Amino acid sequence: MEDKGAKLIEDPKKSVFMKGNKTSQKVMDLMKDLHFQRGSDLSKLFLRTSKDLHPFDDIGPVEQMANKQGCSLFSIGTHQKKRPDNIIFGRLFAEHLLDMFEFGVSNYVPQEKFNTNEFTSGLKPVLMFQGEQFDFSDKHRRFKNFLIDFFKL
Repeated sequence: MEDKGAKLIEDPKKSVFMKGNKTSQKVMDLMKDLHFQRGSDLSKLFLRTSKDLHPFDDIGPVEQMANKQGCSLFSIGTHQKKRPDNIIFGRLFAEHLLDMFEFGVSNYVPQEKFNTNEFTSGLKPVLMFQGEQFDFSDKHRRFKNFLIDFFKL
């Protein structure tokens, strides 16, 4: 009960990365890199799924999987004919969906393509939100808040 109670300094949120029933290699590389960046103690990567995950139709299986793993953040990679190379980010509050965002992935270059050994797990990225949309638009403000939650290591 003490772990679920209010705290002055909040623990970092854990995330789970799940593969949809069809996922492209580009999206898989992105999820692997995000998993590596968050670190293995704050992130879980599932490359095989036995269920068809369609979070916009039925969020139940996603909520169950995230709650079973003790994670409040999730990401699902998908690939469909009408929506190729998509990644869905979301977060849960009180074991239920709070926010969910879907993005298309294009021109992604994996970390392994760079010729450097300076990538280490758990580094904090620089987040810069440019434009007045992030101050006045509700959906942009929610996504800004989500990214800050996601990368708060």
